[in-house]
Amino acid sequence: LLNLAFNNDNNCVLIATADGCSAVHEAMRRHPQDSNVHHQGCLALGNLASNNNNQVLIASEGGITVVVAAMRQHPQDNNVQHYGCYALASLASNNNNNKVLIACEGGITVV
Repeated sequence: LLNLAFNNDNNCVLIATADGCSAVHEAMRRHPQDSNVHHQGCLALGNLASNNNNQVLIASEGGITVVVAAMRQHPQDNNVQHYGCYALASLASNNNNNKVLIACEGGITVV
């Protein structure tokens, strides 16, 4: 999903419509110890959040919580930290509500 969503707004919409964002969240929740799942999930959510509607959807489904949790769970993993920051930045881009949610979820302290 992360590759399909990269720089392709149409695919971002199709993935979201097919519950792809939820699938990424669920994979990250089910595999809390797997840093590879978390860094790939953060990258996928970051790519999907390039679409403004997806920013709202991802946040409403708990995506911000999942990204912050991944960053807390894997503080020494450079990939999780890098792509977690990317996901948070993508979710916050031009979205003041998500900026507030990120702050409330502890996103500022993990960065």
